[in-house]
Amino acid sequence: MGRIDTFYVVENLSDAKSFKAPCFILEENLWDDYGLKSTFHLYYKSQLTTDLVSFGSVKFLKKDHESGQVKLPEKFTNLNDQYCSVGTSLDYYETFKINFGADSARSILQSMRDCAISTKIRARFRNHPGYESSLMRSGQDEEMFKEIENILKGRQKERDFSFVFATQIAEWSEHIIDFDFEFNRIFPYRMNVIVGKNGTGKTTFLANLARVYVGLDRDAVGYFLGDRPLFRQVIAVSYNPFDDFYIPNSRGKDREITKNNEGFFFGYKYLGIRKRLSSDLYSLKTLPDLDKEFRRALDLISSKDDLDEFWSILDPILKDSSFGLRSSQRDVSLLKVDFRRLSSGQKFVLLAIIRLYLNTKEHSLILIDEPENHLHPTIIMRFVQAINLLLEVKNSFAIVSTHSPVILQETPSRYITRLDRVFDEPQISKLSTESFGGSFNEIAESVFKLSVEDSSFDKTMMQVHESGIAMDDVRILMQAEPNLRIKGYIRGKNERD
Repeated sequence: MGRIDTFYVVENLSDAKSFKAPCFILEENLWDDYGLKSTFHLYYKSQLTTDLVSFGSVKFLKKDHESGQVKLPEKFTNLNDQYCSVGTSLDYYETFKINFGADSARSILQSMRDCAISTKIRARFRNHPGYESSLMRSGQDEEMFKEIENILKGRQKERDFSFVFATQIAEWSEHIIDFDFEFNRIFPYRMNVIVGKNGTGKTTFLANLARVYVGLDRDAVGYFLGDRPLFRQVIAVSYNPFDDFYIPNSRGKDREITKNNEGFFFGYKYLGIRKRLSSDLYSLKTLPDLDKEFRRALDLISSKDDLDEFWSILDPILKDSSFGLRSSQRDVSLLKVDFRRLSSGQKFVLLAIIRLYLNTKEHSLILIDEPENHLHPTIIMRFVQAINLLLEVKNSFAIVSTHSPVILQETPSRYITRLDRVFDEPQISKLSTESFGGSFNEIAESVFKLSVEDSSFDKTMMQVHESGIAMDDVRILMQAEPNLRIKGYIRGKNERD
């Protein structure tokens, strides 16, 4: 005989204080999927601890119930065949496996008639309107159910997370980009880069990708060509006040979902400078807001037993002399003090790395919008190095939009996509020359189509030559020793003449 568990359904978690352990608690959620409120948050009350174990969000359907709140029995041990359920993330099933083992996890999931463990349950509800609009709204499909089966059986394999995404931006034709995350044993492969001029749609592309992947916005535009990758979560990072990333509403129905998911909204989190006050009202975070976020993140990190991993990721930042961090001694309390005297750009870098370390789970997709804003080139390089370390440690992946030659220098060209536009037609291409370790001049010419002839240098040096100014006079006018390019130009002109 299989295990028998008791499930209680409550409107508010505070109503569950009197329930006798062990038991499961399903708390109703306010999230609305096209008129259907199917979301609950699952907890386990153990006899071994007073703390509840949070499993995350789970959605239920009921036969012949197509709108409004899905009502479950107030107390049950096994739902009947009028119901089915699906967890909203792979972590939901991972938590079952870790806490109960494969056999007991299957038994508990069967009690809730979980679609992931029964093709018959899926077949019975596949034609229900809520199956696509609610249960599968994030685009889960049979591939996800196969992955859940692998989780429960403990036979997860390293997957190729490469994918192709298409979206339309404004009135332009579709932008289709192929992201390559195939394992590379030599070169850094976990970060893909989108580079392009202002107005080519880089930021909007990332925002549309996040909305479509997580299923946050019914008006989101875009789709995956071929297999949809199974990332555990999407994290959007932006310190651009004009980014287009979705921000959960901190005062509305989104708040109930994010507080039950440790800040994650159905597997999505926004880390940035903007904050949402209401459905249509946004503002920018203040420096005290950022300081508070930094301290809170550090407190959570410092509660861990082993901080070596954390300090190793932060190492490229700590070694940069421009930060002047006394916390290179690996002292969290000093790091809190040092943070207050940093420039705004330095604060953004440090806060982004620390919050990413705290929030990134294995197989996450991190979307970073123009991280070079407000930053010196050296700090940009340190930031990319820290991100690559974090991706390796967390076994995760990132897509970065940028204008920065420094970021391109740190990225092999096979992982870079150039975005351009001719009138209303997007022009998408790969780089023709290798960017990894390339010089600024090479990158400027091959990627940004800049040359010496486009700069003021060539025109100015032509005037120098025509005026007959000698090298010694150039030294006096410049109040510095002319560089090799200037010397070569003057000598070359003199020799040709």
